[in-house]
Amino acid sequence: MAKGMRVKLNYEIGRDPDTGVEVTRLTPPEVTCHRNYFYQKCFFNDGSHLLFAGAFDGHWNYYLAGSAERRSRTADRGAQAITPLADFSPRTIAPSYYVKNDRTLLEVSLETRAEREVYRVPDDWVGYGTWVANSDCTSLVGIEIGETRLDTAERLANFPRLLP
Repeated sequence: MAKGMRVKLNYEIGRDPDTGVEVTRLTPPEVTCHRNYFYQKCFFNDGSHLLFAGAFDGHWNYYLAGSAERRSRTADRGAQAITPLADFSPRTIAPSYYVKNDRTLLEVSLETRAEREVYRVPDDWVGYGTWVANSDCTSLVGIEIGETRLDTAERLANFPRLLP
């Protein structure tokens, strides 16, 4: 799906069977959408927008959904495997970050959809999609480990000395 394409969202409103509380499902049940962890800043502070990943066309892509307009638009593009991070400043439409092809951390402007490579995992390391922003969204921390398999007791014992 090309950047900027819009997807109509039909919110489903129901009641939680245990609590009776009204619950609104924002994404369609027939489309796999990536869950956001509690530490990811995926909503704007005013609740007006949600950043999420979905496989509407079979590929993971970022979508920025406006709660009032009930539709979302793609913020990235491509068939490459992405790991959505949804870390961005919730105060404004600021940059967001995601990992593409397990090795490249990209910044994407949610306004212009321009991408910029921020970091690339070195060839002898394995990167993971676990990047987390601090509370002020001024820094990110990521996890990567050595590419060597930790399949023996000796390798496992030596691993901390590598200072990953």
